[in-house]
Amino acid sequence: MDPTLERILELIEDNAYEFTEHALDRMAEDDLDEEEVLSAIEQGFISKRQRDRRGEAPWVYTILGDSETNRAVYVAGKIVGETFRIFRILTAKEDTG
Repeated sequence: MDPTLERILELIEDNAYEFTEHALDRMAEDDLDEEEVLSAIEQGFISKRQRDRRGEAPWVYTILGDSETNRAVYVAGKIVGETFRIFRILTAKEDTG
């Protein structure tokens, strides 16, 4: 397993994580709850890593995983100190054409 994802999962297991207001708003829009998002992280993989433009952490990680309801969920977060801060959540939407 990726060591960074391992660290993120340890922080989640220790309840050392937080959702920003933006993430909570997106969860409400997409009808997701906290358990679905955490499940997506636990079942997922780091699909992207980029420098944190805000300088709060060295890296921002995008994790792609399936929620408990089998929806693909992208979760963007960063390790700030001893906390995993989740600040963006996107779900893959079906093409209704």
